[in-house]
Amino acid sequence: MTSVSSAETRILVVYPKPEQPIFEDSTFLMGGVSGLPAGARLWVNGQAVPVSHQGFFAWKIPIHAGLNPVRLEVRMAESVPPEAEELFALYGVPPLDVLPALPLAVHEETLAPASDVWLTPADTLTVACSASMDAEVSFTIPGWLETPVWLQPVQNGQAFLDTREMIFAELHWNAQRIPTQGAYQVSIPVKSLLEKAKASAAGEGLPADLPMVLQLRHGEQVLEQRLPGRLTILTAPRMATVTQDQAVTRTSPENGARLTPQRTQTRVAIDGLEKNWARARLSQEEAFYLPLDVLAFDAGQAAQPESIVPMRLASIKTETQDVAAAATVRLIFSAQPEFACPVQVEAVPSKRMNRLQVRFYGVCSHCDFIQYPPENTIIQQLHWRQVSENVLELWIDLHRPLAGYDYAWQSGEWRLAVKSLPANLADIRVLIDPGHGGAETGSTGLNGLPEKELNLTVSRLLRDALLQEGFQVSLTRNGDQALSLPERGQLVVDKKADIVLSLHHNALPDGRDPLRAEGASCFYYHAFSKPLAQALLDGLTDNRGNRFTVPNYGLFYDSLYMIRIHQALAVLVEIGFFTNPQEFERLIDPAFQQEEARRLASVLRQYCQG
Repeated sequence: MTSVSSAETRILVVYPKPEQPIFEDSTFLMGGVSGLPAGARLWVNGQAVPVSHQGFFAWKIPIHAGLNPVRLEVRMAESVPPEAEELFALYGVPPLDVLPALPLAVHEETLAPASDVWLTPADTLTVACSASMDAEVSFTIPGWLETPVWLQPVQNGQAFLDTREMIFAELHWNAQRIPTQGAYQVSIPVKSLLEKAKASAAGEGLPADLPMVLQLRHGEQVLEQRLPGRLTILTAPRMATVTQDQAVTRTSPENGARLTPQRTQTRVAIDGLEKNWARARLSQEEAFYLPLDVLAFDAGQAAQPESIVPMRLASIKTETQDVAAAATVRLIFSAQPEFACPVQVEAVPSKRMNRLQVRFYGVCSHCDFIQYPPENTIIQQLHWRQVSENVLELWIDLHRPLAGYDYAWQSGEWRLAVKSLPANLADIRVLIDPGHGGAETGSTGLNGLPEKELNLTVSRLLRDALLQEGFQVSLTRNGDQALSLPERGQLVVDKKADIVLSLHHNALPDGRDPLRAEGASCFYYHAFSKPLAQALLDGLTDNRGNRFTVPNYGLFYDSLYMIRIHQALAVLVEIGFFTNPQEFERLIDPAFQQEEARRLASVLRQYCQG
């Protein structure tokens, strides 16, 4: 945050910081002007910029590679000396250099694989780099495969390889761009590697933890570069145990979509490793990925066949903990396993709001009956079927819409807890989560206000409004303390929350126009939370009879921590954009803060009353 002032006029720039690296081809200046004389204008690099009633501004400017000088001035007219001015520079991150043919060189940050890889004969190995143009590039595996495998120049018609990441449903650069000139790659089936190794004098057996060496040639010049990753080829899975509760699982390494987290002590058969994510085999056709650091591997290399025999499901029982809202389904097995948790579980999204659909991997049903409790106002019906030899699918249909679930391996059986919302408002527990806190300030408002402060202000107002409606209400934080995401998630369990509302205020990344984005939005993850997210958004943007107009920015599905909470209905609310000058004026108005709390509380009451 920087500022320069004259006697009465002051320019405050809160974003971006001087000389801040910017990967996009544009950014936006955000801040405010105080003491703006009547008739004066704000100019940015010689262009007049609109300023809101209270003096806030946000303006998109282009960015090129290297230093970008920025001049802000408040002038009565172009020919009149400025009332206030500010000068600074922003740094546009350039793409990686296109390396000349000589001397031979490699951009080490582009070497792939960048970490160890484990592959089966059915997999494909990809080796890539950005290096000197017009080089001959190959790799070998010393001691096992001495015959070179040649990389080919990348030809995709684009100036740069695509290294963007998705933010707000749009692709954005977040790192230096890699030019296609001088980019090389080969994807070779492991079977082909094995055939080449057989023909090689050194190629006996299968490689385990062996280095791969890249070689560049140009005329008489030769450069060798060891790849960061080492290669292991597996003929059988490695058995491992999950050591972290609620371990993250994904559909693909690193950035794949999230799947149902796995409980601690879950047994998994690992047959691949990429980018430090281990591939766990669910069935012959299906797999998911776990971080390598949450696994403890068995001694020895291969899985024993008897260790992956499906568990035999003997019976299913249901129990009601609370006649009004919750029940447990118990899957009881015919034999106690030697280890704590032999099967993986996956919650499958369902179109039916009153259904929890779950798949169990490593289970074979020998069950032909279900025991229902004498009084069961929660569970309407249970159904199950054997999807394949060792995959069991279970449906739990409730009388009312699903409002959360939990699962655990306990005393040799799987227990699934399900619930719907209590019928009485006085029995419904709402947990409000003011986003950020402590050193994590969130975004910065146009006057320097940290998002964490406004999140807490609105959360307190919403708490008071919900208490007046008759709910039980608590906050994850009631001050400016740091609170990690797992700590917030644990509070959901400790407070036995039925509804979780995470309150935030939105902001844009570089490359977007701050004047084009405004309004409230709601985010959900679980299908059973979508109706509540839609209702809250509709109510927050229903401007009939209200003093303030709130635009509708949209409903979003996203994989955010606080809405991945599965023990309750969970919605993240973005009340408006800190990056839009007109909207920011509304967001900091105490009258609007009271109104938005009233709107949200009213919607929640109507939703819970059906």
